[in-house]
Amino acid sequence: MIHKEQFLSKRKEINTLRIKNITKPLNLILKLSVRTYFFIQPNQFLDLNPMDPTYYGNRAACYLNLKNFAQCIVDCNNAIDIDGNFSKAWMRKGRSLFCLGKFDEAKQCLQKAKELEPSNATYRQELNEINQVQSAFQNAENSFNSGDFKRALDGYKQSLMVCPDLIPGKIKSIETLAKTGDLQTAIELCNRYGPELSKNVEFLYAKGLALCYHGQT
Repeated sequence: MIHKEQFLSKRKEINTLRIKNITKPLNLILKLSVRTYFFIQPNQFLDLNPMDPTYYGNRAACYLNLKNFAQCIVDCNNAIDIDGNFSKAWMRKGRSLFCLGKFDEAKQCLQKAKELEPSNATYRQELNEINQVQSAFQNAENSFNSGDFKRALDGYKQSLMVCPDLIPGKIKSIETLAKTGDLQTAIELCNRYGPELSKNVEFLYAKGLALCYHGQT
């Protein structure tokens, strides 16, 4: 069992992380935040107040910034199970689904957040971006399936301009570049996205395709 004094000490440590590490990369600060915020198992941590959704919500925010979208969704669901009116949890879940290319589910979450906070312009903007990206991405997919790889690549690029973290856009860009013969750029993107997507099966396929076309094994 964690003692309340230990928890309060760790929470204070979290609040000073940005000041202490102001010259360090943002991703390092966020990783430190996650490790510190949940330096013990969540069930022990939540013994202090198991019905406070902000514990999950704050960790979800860290995971979102670390681009760990799957884990962000898990924590958002936990927060929402406790408090269905927690608008930030709905927003973060929607943003994560958006980056995973699950556009319709993302819009449902953002619409719920918008209903809970009608005056919040961020939610309306997010919904507009999802609609914009969904349209561009679907057009790109149609072009890809018809063999018009140049137009498809333009569509994927347009999607990534609005949502740079769109995982399907990154992967399909690599696959499309490989099919157009621009193998150098395809491999450069593989190297750029590799640390983030190393366990993504679709990314590994696209990378394998690019390496195969390039004559590597």
